[in-house]
Amino acid sequence: MGKHVGGELEKVLSKSILNQRKRLANLAGLAEPLIKNAESGRVKVHEAGMEYTSLMVCFLLHNISAAKSLLVLYDHYGNKNYPATVGYNIARTMFEIDVTAHYISKEPSLRAGQYIDFGWILKMRDLQNYTSPIPNEYKKEIERNYKIVQSQFEKEGRNGKKKVSLNWSGLNIREMAACVGHEKAYLSFYSHLSSYAHADIRLSDSFIRLSPNEIAWSSAPGLVDTANVFWFASNFMNCYLKLFGKEFNIWKEAEVEQCETVGEKIQ
Repeated sequence: MGKHVGGELEKVLSKSILNQRKRLANLAGLAEPLIKNAESGRVKVHEAGMEYTSLMVCFLLHNISAAKSLLVLYDHYGNKNYPATVGYNIARTMFEIDVTAHYISKEPSLRAGQYIDFGWILKMRDLQNYTSPIPNEYKKEIERNYKIVQSQFEKEGRNGKKKVSLNWSGLNIREMAACVGHEKAYLSFYSHLSSYAHADIRLSDSFIRLSPNEIAWSSAPGLVDTANVFWFASNFMNCYLKLFGKEFNIWKEAEVEQCETVGEKIQ
């Protein structure tokens, strides 16, 4: 359960938050010039094709948006009331993007196509669960494209019958992470982050403050959670930008690493 943080530990955590905020802002700043190119369609197409290029750019844009969201929340709330449990969920998507992008990059043309095609599987699932009327033309489009892509996602079940996979790769996040050398990060960080997405006891504990004689509640998580959010987010974005720079020859790994020490945009 949570507890009040003070003294030397408070100083250490506050310094960590400041440093990781600077790092995250610098990483977003490194990538941000690409937004204008993306919005005008002037993006260098990877040799693996437009589908792979599009996915990687979309992942980059989400990372920039995620980083800015975390920073804006801090500007509004500060250390005392920072909504870290919300921040954990934002950081979690950044980890999933990093793992997914690394996995796709191993066979970019094939896997980018699979990732995109699986969209019709998801739309068919939605269609089957809709309770309101669906325009017939839209329904037919989904059914037609579902039949086209269905076979590439089918697996034989224990009873010998084919069934469509629950996800586009046939692997869960942990399995994909293992394929790209991120399993240690998954085991160390992802389960912690997932606690806040699934609202388990860690989420509740973040709001509880214990003392020897009483229990109290805080309107926001403490400094430990805030420090964690920025540490997670900056590290996940750092890893993705290294991959993006390598794949598109836009920036070097050293430029990403320099974001930790230069261009201090936060005072």
